[in-house]
Amino acid sequence: MKIIISGYGKIGKLLCRELSSHDLLILDPKYSKVNIVSIVDEYDLIIDFSNRAAIYDICEYMKNHKNTKLIIGTTGYDEKENRLIDEIALDHVVVKDSNYSYSMHIYKKIVSYLNDFDLSSFEITLKETHNVSKRDSPSGTSYSIIKRLYRYFVEIISIRNHTKKSGVHALEFKDKNGSICLIHEAKNRMMFVDGVIKTIDKITSLNNGLYSFEDIINGN
Repeated sequence: MKIIISGYGKIGKLLCRELSSHDLLILDPKYSKVNIVSIVDEYDLIIDFSNRAAIYDICEYMKNHKNTKLIIGTTGYDEKENRLIDEIALDHVVVKDSNYSYSMHIYKKIVSYLNDFDLSSFEITLKETHNVSKRDSPSGTSYSIIKRLYRYFVEIISIRNHTKKSGVHALEFKDKNGSICLIHEAKNRMMFVDGVIKTIDKITSLNNGLYSFEDIINGN
């Protein structure tokens, strides 16, 4: 498979290592002066873990290459950029998610079940801790977690420090009598890379449209 890796940060480097048997092209301003819009050859897949601004050139390339598929792990898009992704997904396969961890997928499923309970007496807080290199604050993952608790207000507390862990999300429910805390901890970034590889394995069987990692796991 011919794959463009857009972004050569921590995730990008791991993806290149794990996908070394494929024909890879790395796009990153620090390592390459190649602009994706200038590429004539059609690639089977673009994997983007770069920054939100890259989506404009990626979508421009895809308009001229109808068979190229896209996996997005970048977060922080605004309304205009999300609309652009929606438009590309009309005639391309696009998988977009803030978190490709299977264990986070399970975590969010558990959070969804909590809507079956009356939590109105609880103060609900989501504390997220990431390394200072994490660009968006709060993270896209945190927004996707609190979206599951659609019946309740959840305060997000974002912490950025020099942790070596890849992210901790602690969802706490506290009332005058006690508290409950649900924690997801990403000890390294391979859990995200494994999820991307799972997505690659299934992406060729998908029809055009916009999918989440949950869709991939559930076989939708």
